[in-house]
Amino acid sequence: IAAADEAMSISQVSMQREIEKTEEGCVLHEELPERSEVRKDRLYPQRLYVLTNHRKIDGAAVLLYPELLKRLGERFGGDFYVIPSSVHEVLLLKENDRENAEYLNRMVREVNSRQVAPEEILSNHVYRYFTEEERVEGIFSE
Repeated sequence: IAAADEAMSISQVSMQREIEKTEEGCVLHEELPERSEVRKDRLYPQRLYVLTNHRKIDGAAVLLYPELLKRLGERFGGDFYVIPSSVHEVLLLKENDRENAEYLNRMVREVNSRQVAPEEILSNHVYRYFTEEERVEGIFSE
């Protein structure tokens, strides 16, 4: 991902740190305490990233940008989960042995049923991006 803007800014409303703006028009935010240090050349495991567009409206569509998932996988250094938050954004989380995909699926379903307007639900399932194979696979379970 070619960075168009090197400056980082903290959003007063969401308390997220914007760590990347791209020429393609997507924005990657990291959920961080206000004083955390961020290196722009890598993404950290155990941290949740918010991926959307600059307008933060219908931002989940940035997943369709060519090469975006591949570049994010390189920055994560491996596979990661794509967690549908709404049609406006998705959450990204590095895959590791401690994360339970079924737990993430339950969390998505619960949040969708309680906090997301029906017309803004993107999916009730989590997806995993396999960096080596450059493919996305849905994680479907009961």
